[in-house]
Amino acid sequence: GTLTGALFVRPLGNANINLGRVDGVASTPYIDFNTGATAVDYDARIIALGGTGSVGGGTLEINAATVLVDADVLPDANQTYDLGADGAEWNDVWVGGRLYLGGETNDWIEYDPTNEYFRLFSQNAEKMRLDAFGSISQTSPYATHGVYASTQSIGASYTKLLISEEWDPQSDFGASTYTVSVDGLYVFGAQVRFQSTSDGDAQKVSVYCSDGTRWENTTGEAEAVVSVTGARWCTAGETLEAQAAQASGSSKTTYADFSRFFAVRVS
Repeated sequence: GTLTGALFVRPLGNANINLGRVDGVASTPYIDFNTGATAVDYDARIIALGGTGSVGGGTLEINAATVLVDADVLPDANQTYDLGADGAEWNDVWVGGRLYLGGETNDWIEYDPTNEYFRLFSQNAEKMRLDAFGSISQTSPYATHGVYASTQSIGASYTKLLISEEWDPQSDFGASTYTVSVDGLYVFGAQVRFQSTSDGDAQKVSVYCSDGTRWENTTGEAEAVVSVTGARWCTAGETLEAQAAQASGSSKTTYADFSRFFAVRVS
């Protein structure tokens, strides 16, 4: 028959609706919904099919253009069920927040739309970045990255470059000096750009360690940019700082907010 009004099932105990055969013969019960302004067989359908002989062993299929969920969607058991399968893959996944991995709330991947890079976190600490140019950078807990804070006049003697903290999770930077927090192998480097150069001018930059070791590089004549990188085993308490000097010619002025200094523990 046809029911033209609302259907309410309100027993004194638990309510249930049972669709399909219970005599051991397979069937495919379904519920149709007609919601559109055009007459069609159905606009949305819920179908039940199959079975394994065990309670809950069937498949529930939803046929609709869109399924909207106004709630959290959770599995019935932790780390038991999959989202998709081999040969039954989802096409695109749109995620606006973090993607947590391994069942841990302190390990995740996220995308920074402002700076356009992916960030990998482990134990709540950023470990790696992948930027829009395909560059991968390690950002271990014992790493720092600074930008030169202001213009400086560089003469013949080495001058310590003034660093403004940019990324320093362990607070290893202080007074423009990087202090080694943990024993390990460190990679470090510095780059300086000078405002003007001419024939006969040459600049040099170095990373200086408190034990007296210096890594140094010198530009060719009239080159405005000079950089240096190095690596060494450092012990806790040692310090590293970027320095620059005029190798030949007159004093020159650095650019602010262009040059860089970095240090990172890699093992």
